[in-house]
Amino acid sequence: NNPPPPPPPPPMNNAVPVNADAAMPVAATSSCTSVKGFSHLISEKLTNSNYLLWCQQVEPVIKGHCLHYLLTNPQIPPWYASLADRNAGNVSSEFLLWEQQDQLFLSWLQSTISSEVLPRPIGCKSSRHLWDKLHSHFQSIICAKKKQLRNELRNILLYNCSISEYLLWVQTLIDSLSYIRELIPTNEHVDLIL
Repeated sequence: NNPPPPPPPPPMNNAVPVNADAAMPVAATSSCTSVKGFSHLISEKLTNSNYLLWCQQVEPVIKGHCLHYLLTNPQIPPWYASLADRNAGNVSSEFLLWEQQDQLFLSWLQSTISSEVLPRPIGCKSSRHLWDKLHSHFQSIICAKKKQLRNELRNILLYNCSISEYLLWVQTLIDSLSYIRELIPTNEHVDLIL
């Protein structure tokens, strides 16, 4: 005799109201804001061309409010605290609280994304899923851009431009690489110019 299959998950609106800090790791609860009381605006929404700028705004907010635990290796509580709860269909309050925190954070992350990018993470059901999907997409674009800029830098020629125009173009390419976190050592700068 096998136990009956678990009941389907409860609807989201049946969440039990509990202390919002309880789902946060013990180390995070003393000085961090819960997601319930969380509200933070950023100046630039994520577009197809400003991923690193967006990260520069969003990551300090996430770390400052100790919300990174939802994105990096989240400890998702079990749906049921015991076999008896499973058989009775009683979802654990810890899971419901984690789900509530994650969904509020997911909603905030989505609010920082422009309408041109928002279709990309359609179907993401958790903040971590959204974060990983965006990161993966934009990292592939950044990697391609690094290759393109490095190739341009290697093949740059003086042609019919003045020395100052040539140096400006080299510096523009180096700055572009720096923006996408690909630093060019000074000795390479010199090699490129000579």
